[in-house]
Formats: sequence, C-alpha cells, structure tokens
Amino acid sequence: MNRTQLSLDGIGEEVKNGTICIVASTLPADFIASKSNDLNIIRVVAMTRHLEACFKTFESKSPSIRVSMPPSGTLIQLFYFTGLLCVAKLRGQRVAFFHECSMPIFDLAVKFVNPKGFYFPQVTLISWEEIKIEDYGGSKKAALLKMLGLHSLFRYYRSRELNGQERVYAAVLCEYPRNILSFPAKSFASSTPPEKSLSEKLKKILFLTGKTAAPNTSQITIYKDIAVMATTLGFKCYVKDHPNPDIRIGLRDYRVEEIDPTVPAELLDKDYSWVVGVSSHSLLAFGDRAVSFVNMLTEMSAENKAFCKAHYESSRPGNRINYIDSVNEFKNLLLAVEDP
Repeated sequence: MNRTQLSLDGIGEEVKNGTICIVASTLPADFIASKSNDLNIIRVVAMTRHLEACFKTFESKSPSIRVSMPPSGTLIQLFYFTGLLCVAKLRGQRVAFFHECSMPIFDLAVKFVNPKGFYFPQVTLISWEEIKIEDYGGSKKAALLKMLGLHSLFRYYRSRELNGQERVYAAVLCEYPRNILSFPAKSFASSTPPEKSLSEKLKKILFLTGKTAAPNTSQITIYKDIAVMATTLGFKCYVKDHPNPDIRIGLRDYRVEEIDPTVPAELLDKDYSWVVGVSSHSLLAFGDRAVSFVNMLTEMSAENKAFCKAHYESSRPGNRINYIDSVNEFKNLLLAVEDP
C-alpha cells in the first residue's frame, strides 16, 4: 500500500504495542528522534557495529528505546529477521524500515512473514547503475537468492566508483506486501530546514566530510583553504567526519575543532551559520545554509558531479544547496550575511 504524502495521522492505534526500526545508516536518525512518540518506537536494530554506537545515543535520551545489532552471516541474519518479524507480528507490533542501503535478507523475511509496518525511503538509486544479477557483487546473497529461486523479486544496482572504495551493490525488492505502508522517497523530509536568520550571527561553520570520487587530498586542501578564510573573518570551524570509518578523510587542522564522527549529523545542533560538504546527504537538513564545493573538485568527472546534484534533487526536489565555484565565492556569501 502506498501513500503520496508523509503523514502519520491516524496511526496511534496501530502502533500502540510499539514499533521496531531497522536502520542501515544514520540518515533516519533525525526522523526517528522526531517521530519516536508518534510511532511509539521501542527498539532500533542497527546493521553494523559503528551504527549501533551511533544510535546508542537514543538509549540515553529515550530509555524506552533499546538499540541492538543483528548477528553476522547471511543465513543467520535471515533466520534472525524472520524470527524478529514473527514475534513482532504475534505481539501486534509494527516494523519501520528505511533502506538507505540494500538489505535483501531483511526483504526476504518481510516477504515470508508479511508483518504490518512502514517503509520510509531515505534516498533513491537514481545515480546508480542498474545491472543484471550476474553482475551483482554480493556473491553470497546472490547465490542464496538464486538457490531459493527468488532472484526475480529484486532489481539490482551498482554504485559509481568512490575514491579508494570498492563499489557498493544493492538488491531492491520490486514490491512490498500490502501490509507495508510505503511512502515515496520525495515525501521524506524529517523536519523543516531552519532558515539562515536563526543562526547567522553565531559565526559557526560545520564541515561534513567523507570520501567522494575525488582524491581525499583535494578535499582536505579546499577545507583548509576555507578554514583559513573563515577564521580570518572571525568564524569558528568544526568538522564531523563520516560515521563509517572506511569513508572518513581524516581532516586535521588546528583551525578546525573535531566533533565525534559517530554522532549522526542529523542530531547535531542546528545553530551553524553554514554547513559545508561535497556530497553528504546530511547537507539537505540545513536548507539554504548548506554549501557544496563539488564544482571545485577538478579531478571529479562532470558526470559524477551531475549525478551528485541529481541525487540531492531526487531526495529533496527544490532543495536550496549553494554550489560554489571558489573559496572567494563562499567568502562573498559570508560577507553578504555579515553586511546585508
């Protein structure tokens, strides 16, 4: 069942026994925090160890929410999720999932058990390449799907090359059971981005870093150039690297104060004057205070730059990210706020 608008009106009775959330990235963190009461969230299952550490912050803020991680292993996870969903179904609980990353094993469990729940997609795969199962890199998962004769239930995608990283593969279920209330990705906006006027006088700039299709050194050079310029104008700079250690670029500079990278960017204070990055999805949470310098990365192909912008537009049509072509252009933005 599909909904065209993100509205949770009238579901209070449905979630009276609690909702279990399955997360594969930090993208839904703000949504879970803001909708924890509406959905009566009682548990968050994080797919990796570093994500479990990120979402542990919920346990301190909301003692009723328990955070855990599934066991490793393809078959073991299939049995785990099948059992989890069976128990939730018997208890009248709902399951909520977001699929920021591919989780075909969980999808199979949903197909088998047919629990009641909600699908709040975070992103689309518009910038990924659709492929045949023969080209799917998740060999064990692909072998299992073929063995079970279920591979036709999925569409298969491959990410574009990321500097220093292997390509990521995704298997996406073609259609969820009717018991799952699905929302379109474009309707997913966990909160209204704050306007510049709420924080323009705080003189704080946040860097959201992470690997891209350009060399890390190129990014680091630009971030340092921005830090030099911004601190000269009296701004304080902060950096929050990617939650996944494998995607961090390791920016270190005495002008820039580091924030714990395991804290989801979506849960940071919204009091920054500007938030700077390249392709971080979290930029979308900061409205017209978000700045991307993807255009400045000369080593990145025009095609990859276009796909980066297309990803933002598909995730939040009409977003207000500022794309700068030089550090001086960003300086002019800072001065325009200082002296309107």
